[in-house]
Parts: sequence; structure tokens; C-alpha cells
Amino acid sequence: MLYPCYPPLTPILDHEPPTWFDAEKTYKSLASHIMLNGMTAVDDAFRDLVERFEPGIHKFYPIEIRMPKKKVYPNQYYILVVGQWFDSLVPEKCKDEPFSEMELTSGMLHILAGPKNRIPDLAFAESVFGGAHLWWERRFGTPLTCLSDDLVAEIQRAGIRTPKMFKMIAA
Repeated sequence: MLYPCYPPLTPILDHEPPTWFDAEKTYKSLASHIMLNGMTAVDDAFRDLVERFEPGIHKFYPIEIRMPKKKVYPNQYYILVVGQWFDSLVPEKCKDEPFSEMELTSGMLHILAGPKNRIPDLAFAESVFGGAHLWWERRFGTPLTCLSDDLVAEIQRAGIRTPKMFKMIAA
């Protein structure tokens, strides 16, 4: 079975991404980076920053966020298709085995849940992801979005609202 979180086998055509999303409730404000039923969506501020760091690498498709009572969220959002996938996990450099192999997946991994967030215990090889600023890691059952320290610093400097981010180990 092919999951939508894996890289496409062919490029995504302009007519394929959804053009609207039905939200279940009304929102007065949204973060600059949100999830819409498993799809990553970003606003203009986040998109512009990513494009400044990595022009032309990632794809952005406009999406209208529709709310109840025929309201439309006033700010423009875009479905983000991350254009870089790496397998840079270095298991032997991770702290205390923060992941396990998913059953029946030919080696796909998932991050262990528990009272402690295990994402900071993951280690990734800088020699593999190199100068990338935004990428997805291949070996996880759901996309693990990774950002460079430089991109994170600029996001914070600009005051862009995102989900909680965790620093991982650079190996």
C-alpha cells in the first residue's frame, strides 16, 4: 500500500492537490504552519521564508480554508509539498533507542510515545542532509519534518507561529 506521506512516484500535477478544506469550526487565528487532515499547510509568511532559504525546491498549492456558516478564513494558505527526502537517521548516535520498527513495513520506524518526548533523542547525519533547510526523513511511518537551525532561528526572529519544534542531535 502506498501512503500519501511517501514521496510521489511522479511529480504532483497542478490540478491534483485540493483547492479547499472544510474546517469543522471557526477560527479567529491560525499558526503559520498547520496540519489539515495529514497535509501540511503554511501561510504567506512561512512560504516566503522557505522560498528565501530554498527557492524552487518545495511546492506550494493555494488552499481555501472554509469554516462553518459559509465563512472563509481570510488569510491565504498553501499545501506544502516538501521537495527533499533524506535517510539521514544515525541509529547508533540516538539516545536510549527512541524509535522502534513498525510491523509489516519493511523497516519503517515510529517514534516511541511516553511521558518524555523522544524527538530530541534522534540523531541525523549532517553529511546526508548537508545544507538542506527543510526536508522529510524517509524511514519514519509518518513524515518527520526537519528544519535547519538557521531556518528555525529565522522563523523565531520573524515571530512566525508554528507547532512546537524540538532540537535533534546532529551527528
